[in-house]
Amino acid sequence: MSPRRGFVRASLAALAALGLFSLVFSLLAERGKWPELPPGALHDTDLAAGFVSAVALAAIFAMGKSRRNAGRPPSAGKENTGSPDPESPRETVG
Repeated sequence: MSPRRGFVRASLAALAALGLFSLVFSLLAERGKWPELPPGALHDTDLAAGFVSAVALAAIFAMGKSRRNAGRPPSAGKENTGSPDPESPRETVG
């Protein structure tokens, strides 16, 4: 099984689990059987969760970039700036 196929299966399974939870939550909350929190119990929790998620996402992107460049030689991926590479042999015109 290819890595892409495994990712798709895992994504579909997670989506199905989320849908099932949403259905169960909606039915139980409608009937009053889901516990309710007092007003203000989760005050500013969304700000903290968003900040933690942003830091984690930045760390993932930073690690991903270093992994992509890990197997490349130092000169790979450099843009051609028009200036000669000091390590390459120079051609002489004469």
